[in-house]
Amino acid sequence: MVVFKRKQPLLEEQLPQQSNLDNKTTSTEKQLNIIMKKTIFIAALFILNSFIGTIVFANSAFAATLFTAKVDRNTLSMQETLTLTLRFHEQVIMGEPDLSELKQNFDILGQSRNNQYRSVNGQSESWTQWKITLAPKREGRLLIPSFPFRKSFTDAIEINVIKTPVISSNKMNDQPVFMEVDLEKDNVFVQEQILYTMRLFTSVNLNGLDSTDLVIENAIVKKISESQYQKQITGKNYGVVEVKYAIFAQKSGTLTIPSTLWTVVTQANRSRSHDPFYTRSTNQRLNLRAPERSVTVLPQPQNYTSPSWLPAQAITLEQTWGKDPSNFVVGEPITRTIKVKAQGLTAAQLPPLDITEISGLSYYPDQPQVDEQLSGQGITTIKSESYAIVANKPGKLTLPSIVIEWWDTQAQKIRKTRLPVEDITVGGTIAKTAPVVSPSPTTPKTAANQIPTDTAIAEKTSTSNVWLYLTFFNALIALIFIGLWWHSKTSPQKINDSNKPILKESVNSAKYEFQQLLKQLDLADPMPIRNSIIAWGKAYFSEENILNLLDVAQALNNPEFDLAVKTLDDHLYGNEDNRLPKALLDSIKQAITQQQESTKDSPDSALKPLYS
Repeated sequence: MVVFKRKQPLLEEQLPQQSNLDNKTTSTEKQLNIIMKKTIFIAALFILNSFIGTIVFANSAFAATLFTAKVDRNTLSMQETLTLTLRFHEQVIMGEPDLSELKQNFDILGQSRNNQYRSVNGQSESWTQWKITLAPKREGRLLIPSFPFRKSFTDAIEINVIKTPVISSNKMNDQPVFMEVDLEKDNVFVQEQILYTMRLFTSVNLNGLDSTDLVIENAIVKKISESQYQKQITGKNYGVVEVKYAIFAQKSGTLTIPSTLWTVVTQANRSRSHDPFYTRSTNQRLNLRAPERSVTVLPQPQNYTSPSWLPAQAITLEQTWGKDPSNFVVGEPITRTIKVKAQGLTAAQLPPLDITEISGLSYYPDQPQVDEQLSGQGITTIKSESYAIVANKPGKLTLPSIVIEWWDTQAQKIRKTRLPVEDITVGGTIAKTAPVVSPSPTTPKTAANQIPTDTAIAEKTSTSNVWLYLTFFNALIALIFIGLWWHSKTSPQKINDSNKPILKESVNSAKYEFQQLLKQLDLADPMPIRNSIIAWGKAYFSEENILNLLDVAQALNNPEFDLAVKTLDDHLYGNEDNRLPKALLDSIKQAITQQQESTKDSPDSALKPLYS
């Protein structure tokens, strides 16, 4: 009993101490919870701000390419015309670009508009296009202005209007149809671009036109443009068909451009004045030959010592960074994209950039992106090389200059285009271990992209979308933190919502193509309707061998639809009037709608069980 009475006060003294300890623990947990909530809130605001800024930047960059302009020729005389093509990369139902500023330098002779839709391998795109025929008002350098349309804008284009060349009457020889050729240079270096132009002039209507392909031994030949325009010669109007080629001689010596044969069928109408419905036509077949020409091809200059021979009109270099290169941190990737633009070179002529690797940095290259642009001025190649740079240690580092040596074909001398030296400062500390990300399966395994085990590795990002991927990654991290915080306030039963039905991928694709088809039926343009029906058939029946309308009709097995697509083919290929009757459009719409609705109601629209 004595022992019990001595221990009782001790237990009573311990109880307040334990209670104080619990209160302190609860208070500490509340403070940590408040700090965590504030930290998550601030991080979420930061990521959201970054995300919004990125989206705004993306929209502004996309707006610059949403509306484009191009011309079929940049040099012409006062008696010639050119065609300006404006393309807005969305369907435009109402509204037109303002062409009023165009009238300062040009007369607008004609204008047309059409809407186009294309679906290739499940990737769909649509656009609206305007074609404007222009005649210059004066000689000299004229400017086609930038056109604004729906918060997008085109680039301005410079046009050179030259004096009208004099064509002698002996050359025409009073013939209604004749030819001429134009060779840009008589002396070039090996692999230098030569522009070769053939023109067919006609003052009468043509029923047919055909020509042989231009094939030159020891040379690469690429057709770069084909255009039609009007020209006035000694007071007489001619229609002109112009075809331009870019030629690259592959060996020195004499390059012979052979004669090419053009076959034309002219039409001369004779009608009785008293009977307007009687017309007798006389067709005449003419064989015209472009004259043979020769070019002297010089070898590579002896003072040119670079391993890559690059005869070009101009080469420029520019670089962009995925984020500010002054903020390098150990283990974090920064993507550097270098763009080479070469006028007068093909994509095959441009070698890979010589990137000098330095100690302290690891390089992970992406697949280069190449765009070979063809125009009346020749070939322009744009090549983008992108690679992620990961710093392995902190400190100050220097990225060496990037130099391209090339031969200026206009100034006839060696030039060097370079990117300057880039000084960077790397922060952070050396990481002992880092997550390793496997390289993309499309990236060739070379010594430059082998993954070391003792350095920080980051996943390579795409050339054009690296900034977007990084933003989504940061946003995902913020969402994970917010989700964990929300999870601590809710029961697992409320969050668990994973048992949802999954629809077939083919059903989703067919629904999308079905919606696109309905849009094209409203526009009533035969060719986009045909393409959209075929795209829907491929998606709906999951058959790659559906290539035309008859294949879709056979798979659908609907007599009314079969008759409708045959009528559609008649409008496409056998009738000059392409306006489709409403009854035909309704028949197509009804047949495919019934089939699509039957899929929606069918239990097969959901995934079949894996095991039966």
